[in-house]
Amino acid sequence: MKKKVNVRILSILCVIAVCLSLIPVVGAYTGVSEWAEESIAAMEELGLVPERMADNDLRLPITREEMCYVVMAAYEKYMGEVDAPEEPEPFTDTQDEVVAKAYGLGLVSGYPDGTFQPDAALTRQEFFNLCHRALLAFGWIPAQEDFSDLEEFVDKAQIADWALESTQAMVGIGVVYGKSDNTIVPRQDTTSEEALALFYRTYTYMMQWDVDVKDSFENVSDWAAENVAEMMRLALVPSTLLGTDLTASISRGDMCRMALLAYKKVKDDDLSYMEIPESPFSDTEDPDIILGYYMGLISGFPDGTFRPEDSITREQIFAITVNFLRALDYPFDDNRLIDLDSYPDGAAINEYARPATRLLLSLGILQGSTSGELMPRSETSRQEAMSFFLRAYHYMVKYLDDLYQDFQPEVPSEAQALVDFALNYVGYPYTWGGTSPETGFDCTGLVYYVYKQFGYTLHRTHQWEDGVEVPITDLQLGDIMIFSSTGSMDNITHVGLYIGDDLFLHAANTNRGVVVDSVFSSYCQNGLVSARRIIFE
Repeated sequence: MKKKVNVRILSILCVIAVCLSLIPVVGAYTGVSEWAEESIAAMEELGLVPERMADNDLRLPITREEMCYVVMAAYEKYMGEVDAPEEPEPFTDTQDEVVAKAYGLGLVSGYPDGTFQPDAALTRQEFFNLCHRALLAFGWIPAQEDFSDLEEFVDKAQIADWALESTQAMVGIGVVYGKSDNTIVPRQDTTSEEALALFYRTYTYMMQWDVDVKDSFENVSDWAAENVAEMMRLALVPSTLLGTDLTASISRGDMCRMALLAYKKVKDDDLSYMEIPESPFSDTEDPDIILGYYMGLISGFPDGTFRPEDSITREQIFAITVNFLRALDYPFDDNRLIDLDSYPDGAAINEYARPATRLLLSLGILQGSTSGELMPRSETSRQEAMSFFLRAYHYMVKYLDDLYQDFQPEVPSEAQALVDFALNYVGYPYTWGGTSPETGFDCTGLVYYVYKQFGYTLHRTHQWEDGVEVPITDLQLGDIMIFSSTGSMDNITHVGLYIGDDLFLHAANTNRGVVVDSVFSSYCQNGLVSARRIIFE
């Protein structure tokens, strides 16, 4: 199979190649191959080569910590300086501030034993994964055609599952070509010169992608271009809108997707651990719309439909925007000092949207038209919706930043620490009778093991006899949830661990293993009969 040629990256690399003739050839290192000299010189010119690598032989493997320095230099050059995290150091074997920053941004992760292994060589598939994460953190929104099927590589099967999507992306956009023998050698160490040269391709690809805002859509008005560019950089534009006419009306489905992306961005949580619940709507199985409903961002119509393809009215956008604020714990206040009847078309606003409209007006997010009209029943173009929602996003980020300044971070409570520890075992297998990470877990085995690590010895099976019974309407972090298939305490069939935000962790079954589910799932709604509290704080 022929490799896909990415025209955009080829064009920018041609321009860069001309500019490279003006850059002095790198000569500060004890070893660098001729093929990598120009790319590394360009990286130096951009200030993306850490000083700590100045005396390195670049033909030797790059370490995991050194690569963190490269990526963070690029991130801060592009996105702005990042404050040092105030949370406890995330790893037991390094206190490096740059590594902690990279971890806090989701660029890197560690190992199950709590280590980062900073001096270990970075494998090629780890490098692909890190570059992919960096692009997403920069605001890249990939299209389906950006992913290669990797069929040209004879060692494709050696790519770990966790690195497969990243490898497909890096090959698909032309950052990685593979070796001359049609291998990609995913588990081979990455040399420093390979890392710098390939990361240069990654960085220049992002620069080209970011400046091509108008080329990414059929129509973008001049007044909206800057806002759309920022929405793309923040990764708040749904992929369903890429390549579309932004002067056309936005649909209810796309507005939901935009609100969900913003929710994930502010929460710094991709919700990837959540099993998608059953759809609450009769006309869509779209996972983003389902999650949007369960996160409290949207609602449907009395007939049980959501109508995702329908154009959304401005007052419906007002309601979704306030739902977004409320989902992020903004204290909702219906500002009745705002007189909607003072607006030319204020009386046309439906009753359900009046509180949201008043709040948005009081916050300055909604400003009305130049003639003072609110146009609640009119449709909204995609670029108008992006520009409007960007104001709401900025307002919420500033509100949370100000709120954070007023409160010093607290040491996690024991219950929070227990929940954080328990989440490490998402994805572990279900094993009947299992009580450890080595064997896998059954439902009571998981709860038994987690509590034991915090000094609590529970019943191995009869955990409905441990602690103190509490109402199931008053669940707190760490509470044990007791289930029965018949609704009777005489026939207990399952247990789980409440982890907050209307979610619970449990060893579900042999097919699903340890997973996180919503308390709004039909299983929980129909089977939860009791709850037990072990930790009182």
